[in-house]
Amino acid sequence: MSLWNLWTILFSVVLRVFADDQNLAYTDRVTATEAGPHEITVLTTKTAPVAGLHIKIDLFDLYDNRNYTVYNLPGMLLQLTRGRYTFMASPDRWYAIAFRCDNVVEGTAYRHSEGRVVRTPPERHTIPRVGVKVTAYKDVNNTENIILQAKWVDKDTRNALTMVGITADIRCNQTLPTTRIFYLQRSDSYINQSLEVRTIDEFYVKKSATSTTVKVLAKGCDRLHASCKASISSNAFNYTSQALFANLSKKFLSVLLTLFLYILSICWEQTLVSNKFGQQFVSYHENRVCDSIPPVNVSAPIRVYQDYKVTAGSLAISTKYVDPKNPDGIDKAEIRINATVIGYPSSDGDLYAEYNTEEHPDPIYSLDSLEPDKWYAVIYQYTLLSPFRFHEQKRFVLQPELALNADTEAGPSSTDNALIFLRFSSQNFYDHNGRANDNGLPSVTIERGENYSGYNILATVPAPCEHLDNNTEVWLDDSNPVSTLNTDLPSLLCSSSRHYSFCQKDLIKNVDVRCDEELCFYGDLLIDGEKYEIKQHCENVSLYYEEEPLQDDSAPVPRYISWFFCILFYCFQNQISTDLIVL
Repeated sequence: MSLWNLWTILFSVVLRVFADDQNLAYTDRVTATEAGPHEITVLTTKTAPVAGLHIKIDLFDLYDNRNYTVYNLPGMLLQLTRGRYTFMASPDRWYAIAFRCDNVVEGTAYRHSEGRVVRTPPERHTIPRVGVKVTAYKDVNNTENIILQAKWVDKDTRNALTMVGITADIRCNQTLPTTRIFYLQRSDSYINQSLEVRTIDEFYVKKSATSTTVKVLAKGCDRLHASCKASISSNAFNYTSQALFANLSKKFLSVLLTLFLYILSICWEQTLVSNKFGQQFVSYHENRVCDSIPPVNVSAPIRVYQDYKVTAGSLAISTKYVDPKNPDGIDKAEIRINATVIGYPSSDGDLYAEYNTEEHPDPIYSLDSLEPDKWYAVIYQYTLLSPFRFHEQKRFVLQPELALNADTEAGPSSTDNALIFLRFSSQNFYDHNGRANDNGLPSVTIERGENYSGYNILATVPAPCEHLDNNTEVWLDDSNPVSTLNTDLPSLLCSSSRHYSFCQKDLIKNVDVRCDEELCFYGDLLIDGEKYEIKQHCENVSLYYEEEPLQDDSAPVPRYISWFFCILFYCFQNQISTDLIVL
């Protein structure tokens, strides 16, 4: 029987009731049934006028398929029994009860009919035996899920009923419950239904010498999903160890801590359906059971994202998975890589690749067909599926051609179609003698490419010299696509070579400093409020400025000139001595 047919059965019951009850004030209805070992009682309302009232109750024995008319009373004969109808039955047996109420009021006929199914308890018992057992237990493959299992426990119940509907409610604290319905049919021995208990957890990062442990603590309740939520205290993990572990710990605190009371419970009840004798008999809200969901404390190693490389239009993302307990073990997870072209000209469609780690245990995951001259916004998404769900994303931008040539580039980088770049130039200056220097004083700007209007970039330039402690951060957007950096380029260049016209003491702020020969930058590109990492890129500053012979006015006088002046001074002294003797 399909799910559509099951819904049709239940809907037909409701539809028939509403069709019969054009005016419920003129008919009685069943409110409950009570069963003892030797009798059954049907409780009804008493709202209809009694003059034209007629009540008929038929009892069907579902064990031997016999039927009895136990009540067939009109009008005034109902005065003594109306509202409570009791009749004899046998212990530990399934019965179907057909209730019909007819009434005539001012010449108009009204009818209401409904069927109930009930089981009498065994001899010397007050509660009937449960014919369908429902149990709840944790999903071994996903500890965040609850599995409800319904199964027939005796032959009599399976023969008497057509199916049993199981309604399960998951409730967290005082929130509205999440409801799921599934069905056990007569043809099924049992049926399992997995109920997802989604969590928004709080992450705590704990480092040790050998591993990094992520402890996940579910603390609150989500009204919409009846799940648990809390804020994320750490949104970044430091992968400095050999492995990363995630520890999932759902702790539902006791009633003694009323300020932090978060109780997650699950309840279920049965709807009994029997199609016999050309009729349908349904009993709702039977055998209701509630249970609390036990705490969960489990840990699992996590696959760690390491880095990426680009070769011949193919992106290769390297990962690492370490399970100390099982060196040959593989995580049960899914990996999805998505790349979207950004900037102008744009391209239609995204590139993506999906992997199952059990089917693809290789730590390298690739995405092909990247165009070399385009920029891509890439999302790497890792989802651990078992024993609990854990999500991690890495977002970054790349240009395949730039990434491929990053390690081999020998000259200045091209700014064509660049997302972000450094532009080196010179500013006129005057030396200490007041003479204009045509070569100029070096300066640098950081700029966003002209094809990327509408994108905001937070660029960071690390300090190149040791006397600068702080990095420089600038926002590049439509209102400010170019920013001049206050970077001491003369000190950077002159620290490695003095053969520049600006390497003079009165022009260099810091003469004796140590600087890197390269000026670097990295940053984040913002797309729809998400940050995409821009990998660090460095430029050799000396490639943009030519060295020249150093000319210094304080250079020593040539030796032959010194000898000339010495001889001239000697002769001058001898001439003075001769003149004095003559006198």
